[in-house]
Amino acid sequence: MMPSRPAPPAEINFLRQPGWLAAILLTAIIAGLHFYFLLHAGGFWRDEVNLVNLANSHSLAAMKKDSFPILMPLLVSGWSALGLARNDLSLRLLGMLIGLGVPAALWVAAWSARRPPPLLGLALFGFNSTLIVFGDSLRAYGLGCVLIMLTAAAVALLRQPSWLRTGWLALLAILSVQALYHNAVLVGAICLGAWMVCWRKKTGLQPRRFFWPDWPPRCRFCLTPPA
Repeated sequence: MMPSRPAPPAEINFLRQPGWLAAILLTAIIAGLHFYFLLHAGGFWRDEVNLVNLANSHSLAAMKKDSFPILMPLLVSGWSALGLARNDLSLRLLGMLIGLGVPAALWVAAWSARRPPPLLGLALFGFNSTLIVFGDSLRAYGLGCVLIMLTAAAVALLRQPSWLRTGWLALLAILSVQALYHNAVLVGAICLGAWMVCWRKKTGLQPRRFFWPDWPPRCRFCLTPPA
């Protein structure tokens, strides 16, 4: 009887799976659409000019006068400080990199949740023309989307809570709210969803660890839910 051949490693065969091939192809097309917008976006519109002027003021007091939180002006100011804002195209490049963070965040979310490639998200969200146009603009829409998606993805990592993982979740949640004000509602929904999952699985005190893993009782203050 002929000995059976050992199965090839899974990492070699993943490219033969239609789902992976389709997701990689969709991601490449989405990247091409963002690059096309970079080359054809034209001049800045009024709100973008306002943000660039606030960022170039290098004053936190002035940056707070924008209709969005301070994170996006700070990011543009840092981009300029690195010498990468020499012209309109170089500033548009920053917007494109932020926009490309959306499909990247979909991949990160799928990986953190140990799910298959994000075909549905890439098809419905990544190809959204409104998201491409406004997500790649020098406004906080794209940055806020990327950060709130990464916040949701980081919750899945807390299946095994630790100081480091909770710190990353807290940092992403804070940054997402500092990009878009209404992300505070989504952060609350993410936290509520995490609590509901823990309650559904009847893991007892596990819900607390989504926010305060192994913290001493005196550090929880009045945030600890009643028994």
